[in-house]
Order: sequence, then structure tokens, then C-alpha cells
Amino acid sequence: MISRVHGYVLTIFASVCLLPPSAMAQKQSSDCSYLVANHTYAVYFGGILNAGMYFSQPGPPPYPDWGDVPNAGIGRLTFLANGTIRNTQTILVGFVGVTMDEVLAGTYSLKWDSSRGPSVCTGTMTEPDGNNHFQLIVSQNGQRLEMIHTDLGLGVNPTGFLMNTNGCSNKSIEGSYTYNTNGWGLLPMVVPSDQTFGGFVAGQMSGAMRFYPGVFPSGKYTNTPPPGAGTVKAWDTVSINGQIMPRTMTGWYTVDGHCSGKIVLNDGLNPEYIIEAYVGKSGDKVATLNVNTMDLLDENGNPSLDENGKPYQIPTFLMPIPLERAVLDDPR
Repeated sequence: MISRVHGYVLTIFASVCLLPPSAMAQKQSSDCSYLVANHTYAVYFGGILNAGMYFSQPGPPPYPDWGDVPNAGIGRLTFLANGTIRNTQTILVGFVGVTMDEVLAGTYSLKWDSSRGPSVCTGTMTEPDGNNHFQLIVSQNGQRLEMIHTDLGLGVNPTGFLMNTNGCSNKSIEGSYTYNTNGWGLLPMVVPSDQTFGGFVAGQMSGAMRFYPGVFPSGKYTNTPPPGAGTVKAWDTVSINGQIMPRTMTGWYTVDGHCSGKIVLNDGLNPEYIIEAYVGKSGDKVATLNVNTMDLLDENGNPSLDENGKPYQIPTFLMPIPLERAVLDDPR
């Protein structure tokens, strides 16, 4: 608008400055949903669930005596102009289990809040099951979304960044990215209970990945790369329950036309890491989450079965991994 009416900029500026304080406050308290309307955000989170508080029953089967358990997730959150949302999310919750690509709808409301300082665009979001309520904060340019669950028993604060929903390909992720994150994991050995949280141990990772969109992966993989897959090379240092382990990995990746993707990494020692991904608007950021699972075993060492008679799956890692494009990118 300024470029079209350049001659009136000073007049408009003076008019705004002369507004009485009450009018300025009213202006600051107006709706700010335009910042997110018709935009989609890649959202990732990690946190804790107090099972006894959150669930209406004493606890979900098969363990009614659970206390706090770790959780993590990733998703694609779209705000529509009519005040509704569409959310596709994958959620990992300790021994509670895994929910892949769950689709939810809901509502949201955003306003400039001038009742307390500083004044920001903030509001609420509600999903329909009655157990998902959030406080929202949006950066003034709409690039960033910050949230916190406001339901009893949840300690979860998701972060989101703008993403496209079409026009993506493997070339949307190219070059080098770095990551630095923390969360929880399972170990294939008995760990003293005072070193665990909900049966999981603390873990941290810091490292880098490089994506080659035009290079088909070489080598053998348990998860066979599809035609058109690109190559990934990665290295990092991992701390699991204080044990330090450097790793190097190779693998493959794909990005579909709707800007979601899959990354598979092999370190030569463990089962291949399967990672779900959502690509940021410019490709500078990628939200990722390891979605490997394993069978939950009963006291006799046999797989526990769900209501459909299938082995009950639990996550092996609860660790969102936000990737940031490296500022300096050696092309070698």
C-alpha cells in the first residue's frame, strides 16, 4: 500500500500518531488471525504426559499405574480464514504407544492482546476431543508459531514454522543442514530405575546432514529406496544416558509434492532410522521426527496385543529433530 500512495505516507503516519490512547488500545486489541489465515505450519514438539492426570481412567491399559511418560510429535497445521484448523500429526507417547498421521479438525481465535505487556498476537486453539486446548503466540510477520498445551497433565510446547503445501520435490531439501536436539530413547539393556523417565533414558544429538537430490542411493537397505530417491550423508555425536557415541550414517530421502518427506538412515550398527519430515517454506528449515517402533513385551517376554490382536507398538525414540540449513556450505 505504501508504494501505491507514497505521497500520503506522512499524512497517514500523522493521523495514526494523533489517535487517542483509547483508540490505539482498541486498534491493538483487534483480530490478528490474518497473520496465519490460509497458511500451513510444520509443527514439532517434545514434552511429558502425566498419565494419571490426563486420562479419565486411572491409566490406559495395560499399565494403570503409569506416572509421567515422555512424548514427542510432528505435524502439519493449517489455519483457515473461517476460524477453523486442519491438523495432521504423528504422536509418540512413551509406553502409551504411537499414533501415525492422525487427522484432526478444530477452531482457533487470535487477537492483539494489549491488556498486558508486551502486546503480541495471541489466542487459543481447540481440537474436538475436549482434551486438546492450546495457547497460541504468533510472530508479527506470521513466520513463527509458538504454542503450549493448557490441559491438565500435559507439559508440551510445540513450535511451528511456515511451510508450503504444494510444488515441492527432493530439490526442496538440498545441501547441508545442522541439528542440535534432545529427548528420550529406549536401551536394549536393563537400566536402573533412578536413571529412567517413564522407562526411557535421556538422549541428546548434535550433528549435520547433507542431501543430494539428484543422486540415487547406493548400497543395500532394509527399507528399499523408491525410484527417484535422493542420497543423504550424515554424522553426529549422540549421548544416551550419558554414554557418548559418535556416528556416521548414509541413507536416502524423498519429498513429495505436498512438502512432506521421509528420510532413512543407516549407521551399520542399529536398525535403520525411519524419519518423518515436513519442509519449511524456503527449504531453510525441516521439521523431522524419528518414528521407529518396537513391540511392547509382557512380563513373559511375549508381545502384548492391542484390541485388534496385533502387537502393541511403542516408540524407540522420542526426539524431534529440527534441521536448519548451514550458513556456510562447503560444496565438496
